Amino acid sequence: MATRFEYYIFGDTHFRNLYPATWQCQTFTPTATHNLTSAIIKLYRYLGVPEGNVEVRIRATEDGKPTGPDLASSSRVASSLTTGTAGAWYTFTLSVAVRLEAGQTYAIIAYAPEARSDAQVRMKYDAIGAEYSGGEGGTSTNSGDTWSMASGGDFLFEEWGNQLVSKTLQVKWNVLAITQVSDTLQVKWNVLTSAAKSIEYRWGVLALVSQSAQLIFSVRALTGDSLQVVFNILTPVSHSVQFVFNILTPVNKAVRFVFNVSGITKYVELHLRRRKSLSLTLKWR
Repeated sequence: MATRFEYYIFGDTHFRNLYPATWQCQTFTPTATHNLTSAIIKLYRYLGVPEGNVEVRIRATEDGKPTGPDLASSSRVASSLTTGTAGAWYTFTLSVAVRLEAGQTYAIIAYAPEARSDAQVRMKYDAIGAEYSGGEGGTSTNSGDTWSMASGGDFLFEEWGNQLVSKTLQVKWNVLAITQVSDTLQVKWNVLTSAAKSIEYRWGVLALVSQSAQLIFSVRALTGDSLQVVFNILTPVSHSVQFVFNILTPVNKAVRFVFNVSGITKYVELHLRRRKSLSLTLKWR
C-alpha cells in the first residue's frame, strides 16, 4: 500500500502558468528513505483547451535547485484538466520508482509543452506565508536550464511511495544474569531477532582456568520450538575456545544462551559475535 510522505496542501490562492519554456518546480526533502512512485499536484486549465500533455519530472537538486537528468517522468492529457479555478488534484504515476534518501532534497518539475496564452495550464501555488520547511517553489523561463527559487512560496503537492523493507537483521541482546560462586561463572542472556533465518554465531572464550576446568555452552529456545545446541568441553587444551554454529531463530522470540565455566583461576573474557560483527564483550578479572 502506498504511503504519503512529503506534502503541502494549504493556501492555494495563487497560481503559476506552465508553458513550453516556462517550467515550475517544487523542491522537497524526505524525512524517511523510500521509493517514490507518484507525484500529485493541483492544476486547472484556463481560457481555451490546451493541446498536448502536462509533463512531470523528478530530479535531484544542487544548492536547492533542480539539476541533472530526470530520475523519472510522467504525463497526462492537458485537455482533461478541470476548468474550475479552485483546481483539482492530479496524480502522475512515475515511469519507474525512484529511491529517495532521507535528508536529501529533490524536485518535482511540471511544464506544458503545447500550452499557449489563449489555452493555459495553471498550477496552484501558495505565495503568502507558505510553511513547507523542506523546500520551496521555483520557476525556469528557459526549459529548466536555470532556476529562480521563491523563498516563502510553495506549490501544492504530495509525493507518494513505498516504505523500504529493511534487509538488516536486528539482533537485541539482553543479559539476564551474571553470577559467580567461588571459581564457577555463569552468564545467561537472551537474543531476540527480527527474522526467522539461520544465523551463524561465533562465541569466543578466552580464559585462564585450571587443568580441571569445565566449559559448558548451551542454546535453548524459550518458546517451545525445537532448538538446542550444547557444547561441553572438559579440561580445555587451550585457554581460548571458539564455538561456531548455525541456528534457525524464531521470529521476534527470545532464545536463551547459557555459558558456564568452572575452574577459573584469574580471568575470563567472553566474546559474543554474530558473523564478523562484535556484538558484546564481557570480562571478569
